[in-house]
Amino acid sequence: PDYSDHTPSGQIVRDLELLESARADGKLKSSIHEAAGDLFLRVYQPVDVTLTELMPVIDNFGLVISDQWSISVKPRACAAQSIDIFRIQKVPGIELADLLNRGQKLVDGLDAVFQKKVASDALNRLLLRANLRWDEVDLIRAYVGYSKQLKLAHPIPRIHEVLLHQAEATAAIVSLFHAKFNPDAGEAREAVMAVATTAVEDALRKIPTADEDFVLRYFYNLVEATIRTNFYRTDRVFHYISFK
Repeated sequence: PDYSDHTPSGQIVRDLELLESARADGKLKSSIHEAAGDLFLRVYQPVDVTLTELMPVIDNFGLVISDQWSISVKPRACAAQSIDIFRIQKVPGIELADLLNRGQKLVDGLDAVFQKKVASDALNRLLLRANLRWDEVDLIRAYVGYSKQLKLAHPIPRIHEVLLHQAEATAAIVSLFHAKFNPDAGEAREAVMAVATTAVEDALRKIPTADEDFVLRYFYNLVEATIRTNFYRTDRVFHYISFK
């Protein structure tokens, strides 16, 4: 059977919308959906992109893929385009139900990488592990870079490992950043910061090793020492994060 014979009509409409979007701006698009108890990632290509290029990006978000296939779709009056479909077996440390609930964050994160807004590295696993948005992961990435400027001795792979292993504490540090700088906090900022600080300290008390405790307290201290940031500005011509 061809594509239209074995694809539900709602999925066809969604596929055509995303293929048109990919064709319009020349950027890969993605979506995640559930069917018959399985989760699938679909990647929509404006031009042919090889699996060799796609798989490292997907792997950096922590997805374990059990099956993959491609279909060619020819929208009316347009050249044929490919949809790569990946069956998601698991994401270590994440229940599949949680993965589906965080699916839009994954789609947004993949799109950010495909559009070259952010790097593709193992730190992107924080998106699902810590339930962060892609720009929040990039905030942590910016602090990792800053920590190396300040001569933190730990190698970057070890820093990433600690941040991922202690995802609860990492997420709490991001929440503290928001509490401190989110312009919408207004008069409630002091109370919100108190709650966020308590959450960070509670998470740090659960850390069993001195090495991990040191790294996470280092990032906690960096956030506490930060006095301003562009994170919330909406007039940036392109994505970048700065703080002082």
